[in-house]
Amino acid sequence: ALPVRHPAHSGPDGEPVSGSKGQGPPRPGPYDAEGTALGYAEAREVLRRAGIAVPPAETAHSPEEASGISRRLPGRTVLKAAGLAHKTEAGGVVLGLDTAEQVAAAHRELVGRLGSDGVVVEQMDDRPGVVEVLVGVRHDAVFGSVILVGAGGVTAELWRDTAVELAPVTESEAGAMLARLRSFPLLRGWRGAPPVDLAALARAVASVSRIPLTEPWVTSCEINPLRAGPDGVLAVDALVVPRPE
Repeated sequence: ALPVRHPAHSGPDGEPVSGSKGQGPPRPGPYDAEGTALGYAEAREVLRRAGIAVPPAETAHSPEEASGISRRLPGRTVLKAAGLAHKTEAGGVVLGLDTAEQVAAAHRELVGRLGSDGVVVEQMDDRPGVVEVLVGVRHDAVFGSVILVGAGGVTAELWRDTAVELAPVTESEAGAMLARLRSFPLLRGWRGAPPVDLAALARAVASVSRIPLTEPWVTSCEINPLRAGPDGVLAVDALVVPRPE
């Protein structure tokens, strides 16, 4: 008989390696989950319940309401279509709005083009020294819940710099996952840049890994990007897929 081969954890170069929990889950990660995802406003609430920090935001249903919200938020503003899961692909994100008038105009354009019922008016994360990280958890039919961390942002799937473990993980295990990434030097501070708050980042990874326990109706949850800086982490986009009915 042929020997049984078990998939191992993916290491910094994306190749299988041994992990702290023995034989681990397969790649790819949670970003390939199928299903109908929640809208952004609902996904934010899942993250908030898990203890993941998100930027201050409110949902507006008119240009006037959007401009009023923006006046209460410090700094620049970003608008995001509340009911869309794949906002960037649909053109449902407007960045870098400086004035209430710009916010109102962007709201009109967004609703007119996409027909969105609500628009999330969110404080834009302009912090310097930020590194974008991908964090996700999904239910695997063979292994149960698995947690993935990796280089984040729009090029995440291009670089495929990831590490995977069975979920949930402790903060210590989450930190070890981060250390396996090729991009880990960026998190520690590259060429004079300040290091990110690794403890806060590890806490966030551990919190995401527990979502299948605290929200059993969720089949996958991906944060991309989770923006990690010297003063903590902020989740500025999330894709949450519920279990089929």
